[in-house]
Amino acid sequence: MAHSPQDDSPTPLEARAEAALDWAMTTPGACNTVRFRGSDDPARLGWDQVFAILEEDGLMGVRMLSRDLLPALESQLTARGYRMEFWNVFTGTAADLTQATDRVLAGSPPEGLTPLPEALRTDSAFLKTLRAMMKANGIVPFSTGMLSGRIGGPSVLAALQDRSGRIAACAYAYFPHNRHSPHAQLAWGGLVAVDPAFRGRGLGTWVNAMMLRGALTQMGARAVYELVSEGNTPSRRMVEGCGLALDPDAVSGIATASEGRYLR
Repeated sequence: MAHSPQDDSPTPLEARAEAALDWAMTTPGACNTVRFRGSDDPARLGWDQVFAILEEDGLMGVRMLSRDLLPALESQLTARGYRMEFWNVFTGTAADLTQATDRVLAGSPPEGLTPLPEALRTDSAFLKTLRAMMKANGIVPFSTGMLSGRIGGPSVLAALQDRSGRIAACAYAYFPHNRHSPHAQLAWGGLVAVDPAFRGRGLGTWVNAMMLRGALTQMGARAVYELVSEGNTPSRRMVEGCGLALDPDAVSGIATASEGRYLR
């Protein structure tokens, strides 16, 4: 059966990724890329396992790979008919992010908006509305299990709502990397979406800063990274305004056999 945009159930890829969460967080070279299975060191994970995942799923996430290791990865992929799609990696240390988010979050939230009450994270109706809002704004949402914090380990869901409870903007952070990884205490941030009715008020930067601050203070992250598509100038300005900077030595993306661009 086709998976419609209104269907709130996990896709087959999400279901396999969630079933493999223990594997992702205990296996050297594996990591939790949420929507599908992933690796932050494919050679360490093992090429047999990499290609078994690619043959079953058609794609695999690659996170925070050292650029020095990219030629070996691309050589292995090309030989089997796969290729890489890339996103630019922007990282920020706790000190840099604290300084920048202090500036962004100075004063009260934008007029008429309040932060999401934490209790709503476990409200199924709210989570369905949140996922629909992300989809409507071109963001492929995570599962309700991840967004609620029920699975996947420590995470932060930052959101602003108006007086009626309408979601104006949101962002999310979690820990993708396991204890075997040099990135174990590095959080990922993203899923930034702003309802069109609330655009033009700097809410993307504000909610992104809320998320980053939560990753530091609630999750204990030592640093955070976000992924930005090449040429996406508004997103680059947003993350740079929150204290992140382009990391020229890190590679993140998707290994895939498809010619079409994966939309995230």
